[in-house]
Amino acid sequence: MAAFEKPGKLMPVVDLLNHSVCEMTSRIAGFEMHRIFAVSEDLSNWKTFLIRVKGDYTATVLMSAEDPVFYEIARRMKRQNEISKADIAVYVTEYYNIMCGFFVSAFNRERNLSARFGIPEYLKRAYIQNTKLNHDTVRLFYQCAYGKAVIDAMGFPL
Repeated sequence: MAAFEKPGKLMPVVDLLNHSVCEMTSRIAGFEMHRIFAVSEDLSNWKTFLIRVKGDYTATVLMSAEDPVFYEIARRMKRQNEISKADIAVYVTEYYNIMCGFFVSAFNRERNLSARFGIPEYLKRAYIQNTKLNHDTVRLFYQCAYGKAVIDAMGFPL
């Protein structure tokens, strides 16, 4: 049985997303992400990656994190100590592409849906809605040794 399968029961979007973030960060970047309950309001050194999903449903997944989180992902993927801002954009885009692919594929399989996602967009600034979330939005907060991150998944059929 695959990592996401539960006989006769659909896994909630939260569980699928959390598993994807934790599993892929560990596999790709080699460090652990742990869920927490909130992050501070200071987003001055945060960046965001965004991916859009279209098909049987239309959705968006955003990952915002403190600069050191994305720096460390890129450094570990490149396997060098010195990396540039361009390296961060390239390597974190690839990490995010893989992580979202893992999540969207599992979501599609479990619900017998079909949707594809586009190329991740690097926003170079924080994009976290501080307002009340819509009923179809899942928000998860994470902490790792390098800082904090937030994942928003919007538009996935709950």
